[in-house]
Amino acid sequence: MAKVFLYRAEAQEQQQLRRRPRHVLVQRAEAQAREWAKYWFVPQEVEEWLDVHPGISARVAAALRGAGLTPDEAAIRITTPRGFTHRLSIAIRVSSGEMTASEAAEELRASETGQRRTT
Repeated sequence: MAKVFLYRAEAQEQQQLRRRPRHVLVQRAEAQAREWAKYWFVPQEVEEWLDVHPGISARVAAALRGAGLTPDEAAIRITTPRGFTHRLSIAIRVSSGEMTASEAAEELRASETGQRRTT
């Protein structure tokens, strides 16, 4: 699983003027992989979450997954019954503590039955 993070780190390093030694990138990638593995994510799931939410933490992704949300659903900006579209995605709102993952799932389900969503 560390390869998922290593490839991303190496791609980011290509854009930097001052590059870190590869062993530093490997250590960081292994630490990130251990964090995601702690929540029972497999490499394919990690890639799916990071493709949609590059900075999401394993803890938040696990909470959203536990609430039954997919990475794509977590990227949705919900439109309320009054027509207000939230500026932030579900994942960011959960990550910031504005709402819990279960509240996010409930809000998404309610919006699906009555309102259109905005991604």
